[in-house]
Amino acid sequence: MVTDSVTVKRFAKPEDAPKYNENWNMVRIENALIVDKGTVSGKPTVDLQMVDAYGNKHLVMTTAGIVSMLHSAIENGEGPKDQRIAALEKALGDAVSCFQNGEDQTTCVTSERVECWESALKGGA
Repeated sequence: MVTDSVTVKRFAKPEDAPKYNENWNMVRIENALIVDKGTVSGKPTVDLQMVDAYGNKHLVMTTAGIVSMLHSAIENGEGPKDQRIAALEKALGDAVSCFQNGEDQTTCVTSERVECWESALKGGA
């Protein structure tokens, strides 16, 4: 089961963040594995191998897109919606520039740009 979407909540201070109790098990990340063509469509995935205090092993399998979105949100102080809009604006701007430079449709409308447009229109991250 691969995690391909996630809700991101941002908190300015530790006091604003949730308080965890005994209902939550703390885990330590032991390894982060990047699988270059981990999805059916050939995109990267990230496997986070974790261990809890009792030695139980846990695994989170996610897409590299989610990891990248989280990184960008942390670096830029932006939320997921802001990231989607920024990515959409860039992809649209790149395509428009491509057409303005006289290049043909097969060059300007790449699969990456189409995926970005579709994701933004569906409300995905």
